[in-house]
Amino acid sequence: MLIKRPRKPHIIFASPNIPNPEVYLRLISEETNTNNRLRSTFSPVAQIKFLIDLNTHTISAYNDYAEELMHLSTIHKSDATLIDFLRMFDVVNLKQLLENRQQTIVYCNGKNKSIDMAREFSKFLSESGDKDLEDLSRDIRNEVHGEYYLTEIIKKGVAYHIGYLPAVIRMRIEDMFRKGKITIMFCTSTLLEGVNLPADNLFITDFKINRSIMTPVDFRNLIGRVGRIRFNLYGNVFFVTQGDKITEKDYVELLQAPIPDQIYQLNLEKLAYRRLRKIT
Repeated sequence: MLIKRPRKPHIIFASPNIPNPEVYLRLISEETNTNNRLRSTFSPVAQIKFLIDLNTHTISAYNDYAEELMHLSTIHKSDATLIDFLRMFDVVNLKQLLENRQQTIVYCNGKNKSIDMAREFSKFLSESGDKDLEDLSRDIRNEVHGEYYLTEIIKKGVAYHIGYLPAVIRMRIEDMFRKGKITIMFCTSTLLEGVNLPADNLFITDFKINRSIMTPVDFRNLIGRVGRIRFNLYGNVFFVTQGDKITEKDYVELLQAPIPDQIYQLNLEKLAYRRLRKIT
């Protein structure tokens, strides 16, 4: 329909981390003049990136221009864990007024790790007494299970966001997070699947999705969850290494990896035929 119009339409494709958005012009015509286009690389995201290395007990900052790590400090507590850092953040955060509190997301590779970390962190907190959180806890108890872990920890302003939660519960958790009543949330790769949540701090505990290493696009999408101009002036991204499976080199390589051109292939006739078969 667009091709047949006497005046060619102006089309805008807004896609994060796509180095060759003109590939989508093939939706209009294979013969589209790709020179008659304008591409902007503006990004409404400002971030400060840190590496917390619990193996070498150091904290570094990543310089996007020099593409290297700069040593900032030494961790003097030899048995420090990520939970210790999260508690330190939370102690300061809870002293602020509700509208001034920061939002923190922790990415975990797998639902069991998300649940375990959320439960471990919640042990150090008391219930907030917020009526909305208590109502949500009651509804989770009724809709999921009375002994479900989330029913207790959510009353403390802590939650986890995983795939098998009922959609209506996930949406309400997201709403409480946006309102600042949930200040910290532990997430799996569902965070990459269209969930749009404002956050000030993002802790990344793994560079994999299940057993696969993240692609550069997935990695950029993940860290793009913080520092959005619409919500805050900048965001903090903390890459965490602990154990022998994750090293600072893994994170640096993903930060430096170029995003490959995207390939878009669409056979409209086959697509229309498949849709027709579904209808009939």
